[in-house]
Amino acid sequence: MGKTWKILCLMLGIWLIGKPTGGIVADSFEYSGDVTSVVSSAAPVSLPHANGDKAEESSSESSPSFLPLEEVNGITLYDDRQSVVEQWGEPELVQKDDFFPETEIYEYAHMEVGLESGVVNYIMVPAEAGTIVMDHKELETDLYSLTEALGTPDFVAEDGLVYQRGAHVLKLYNNEKGELTVIRYYHLSGT
Repeated sequence: MGKTWKILCLMLGIWLIGKPTGGIVADSFEYSGDVTSVVSSAAPVSLPHANGDKAEESSSESSPSFLPLEEVNGITLYDDRQSVVEQWGEPELVQKDDFFPETEIYEYAHMEVGLESGVVNYIMVPAEAGTIVMDHKELETDLYSLTEALGTPDFVAEDGLVYQRGAHVLKLYNNEKGELTVIRYYHLSGT
């Protein structure tokens, strides 16, 4: 079996192992040729709540009370340039992305909107913004408030928590200390 096939099987296995518990974290993603060493280093993750208890093992899709992730700060992933400007006014700064020249970045005081071919590609809100509006609900930009509103993450990555609702993805990025740094909302096809 080829190396690529083994890695794909490993990734699928890790994903399947992690689904019931909300995700997994692997100590190392280095491939040494031995698939069992990476799988054995994966550990299920449960998120703590404010009272210190572990999160219940439930899927965010099973509860209708969790946010559907249809818009962030009044902007959807299907809005165009004109809609963003009508909602938020002219941006403080417009830049081109260094890696994706077809992407324009509209910078506002506490938000960045990436537009590709005139359509919203992503919305990024720094934790310092203090608040974010998701699906018409204002939330504080701290992990407790956001995880309470979003439920159990669909994936736990080394650098944050990932929530997916259909083709919409929201990632809560954290630093090495586990503190929230930025919230990024994007379409699944943008990954």
